[in-house]
Amino acid sequence: MAWLSTKYGGKVAIAIGCLCAMAVPVALGRAANIDISSGTGQNRIQHWSDGLMAIRNSRIVFGIGEGNYTEVSSHVAHNSWVHAFVELGFVGGTFFFGCFFLTAYTFLLMKRFRFQISHPELQRLFPYVAAILAEWSMGICTLSRCYVPSTYMVVGLGAAFVNLVGFYRSHPRPLVVLNRYVVVAWVTCSMALLIGAYVFVRLFVRW
Repeated sequence: MAWLSTKYGGKVAIAIGCLCAMAVPVALGRAANIDISSGTGQNRIQHWSDGLMAIRNSRIVFGIGEGNYTEVSSHVAHNSWVHAFVELGFVGGTFFFGCFFLTAYTFLLMKRFRFQISHPELQRLFPYVAAILAEWSMGICTLSRCYVPSTYMVVGLGAAFVNLVGFYRSHPRPLVVLNRYVVVAWVTCSMALLIGAYVFVRLFVRW
């Protein structure tokens, strides 16, 4: 979807995405059946619940400490976003979220204002970098990978791409400046992610 959106536009991405979503049950059959009411799907939600319940008090600010998730649950979170918020608190979790958000936010502004990338090679790479960032962001929803080097390789790829695009403008300057508007959007989206995780767990956890 990210690749299609950046290469052909949002309408094309949505149309093809809907067609693919309708075709998945037919193409994959039972393999497309994602059950969160039992089995490993429910186990993961229970692990998320254990962690989120542990920071309902003052520990929500700085968390329970890196590497301590298994002290509040029988297993790691199997969700890097939840894992980061629980162990590092809202402060650390927001910084982890920001590693992905700031690049994605820049990409969004580039598409919204139809920004023209000057360097042809960077223009060609844009859809692929966006797809890599989106895929990794979705992939870590089911894996605890908030401390491994590969996660930060993806983050670094996105950051390097954004900086290079700014450098190769006719008058080199950053695409996005970290001002109060960007910070407000960043913190608001981080808060929405944490609240969304709480709501999802409350709705779907089964004990």
